[in-house]
Amino acid sequence: FNYTNRPSPPASVSIQCDSYGVEVRWEYPDLDQDVQFQVKVIHDFNQRNSNVTQNLTRSLRLNISSMLFYPAYNRYVVNVTAVRGGEESEPTLSDIFSYNKYATAKITCHLDFPEVELSPKDGKLHVQFTNPLQLYRNSPALRGLNDNLKYCIETEEGRNEACETCEMKQNTCETSVVFSEHRGEYCVSLTGNIGQRFFNLRSSCFTGDIRSCKCDFYQTVFPVWITVMFLSAVWTLILTAPIHCRGSIGEEVMECSKFSFLGELFL
Repeated sequence: FNYTNRPSPPASVSIQCDSYGVEVRWEYPDLDQDVQFQVKVIHDFNQRNSNVTQNLTRSLRLNISSMLFYPAYNRYVVNVTAVRGGEESEPTLSDIFSYNKYATAKITCHLDFPEVELSPKDGKLHVQFTNPLQLYRNSPALRGLNDNLKYCIETEEGRNEACETCEMKQNTCETSVVFSEHRGEYCVSLTGNIGQRFFNLRSSCFTGDIRSCKCDFYQTVFPVWITVMFLSAVWTLILTAPIHCRGSIGEEVMECSKFSFLGELFL
């Protein structure tokens, strides 16, 4: 083989993976040359029946989400080779990665727990979020799955976490959390998994009062209104009542009071 014309191998092959897919990136010292890059994804590479998918690009990155077989379970390694004029460089390998938490891999790809909406409801903290089975339905991590979402909520009160299940058919997942006392700020942390795919921790807080008041007009406003009207009527009677005086004949000063009328009013 004539190695003098072989292109230099790519450098720093890295994997970027999240809830929406997987991208492989690399560096190359001289892009002025007419160089292409062959990207190979090796699936479950330690097995005899390993599958390989490949693609050719001139870019320094490639979204390989569509190239993954059984991404909910498999682990992968990517090799990138520089190609120029029919000559190939030595391949450069990525780290091993997987969406499966229990697979032996250098990189474990996690899903982001969706944004959480908190609100008071019936004296409890109502927790609601978009079902990730719907939000990430095009993600390679969830491709071909039939598992439901299992999620757990932990509060700052230190009690045992409460766990729930959200089915695939639901667009929204929701539940309510009970707090033993009024706090002013209520914080929760959520984690979960869909089969062997796990979510990053999501924390969220609600500031306000979640205590419920089922009082209506006749229980609150009406009694106050009655009391005010009664006191107003009494005060009006005081101001308009005739003066009652008492004293002995011949005294120059007589004791006079409007309040004697009130005594007569309530007797």
